[in-house]
Amino acid sequence: MLARRGEPALEVIDAPPEAKIGGSHSTLIGKRTGMKAILTAAEHPHVKKVIPGPIDAGGSAGGGVRASITRADDNGNLRLLLREGSSVQTNRVVTTAMDRERGERVGEDVAAALGEDGDG
Repeated sequence: MLARRGEPALEVIDAPPEAKIGGSHSTLIGKRTGMKAILTAAEHPHVKKVIPGPIDAGGSAGGGVRASITRADDNGNLRLLLREGSSVQTNRVVTTAMDRERGERVGEDVAAALGEDGDG
């Protein structure tokens, strides 16, 4: 994954997905479906940690659980947004990418995995 000519390889995190989840918020939107999305992101070898955030009201009511990855920040980290009804939860995805470009590649991999697994 992410093997590019002329670029150093990203560090691989060899830990089970469950060990990569942490932080002060333990409640996830969508219960099992939300956890499945979080674990899907945590399975990526270049993801160090997934940190669940607080649940906020926002968006429109209705619909099932939806998961989406945002663009990488300058440090290569991502956000995994979980939405269910009018609730939204922003979960921080810490990667081994050190810049936006490599973080985008990790984000593309995670987004594809979420799409393949079905996000709700």
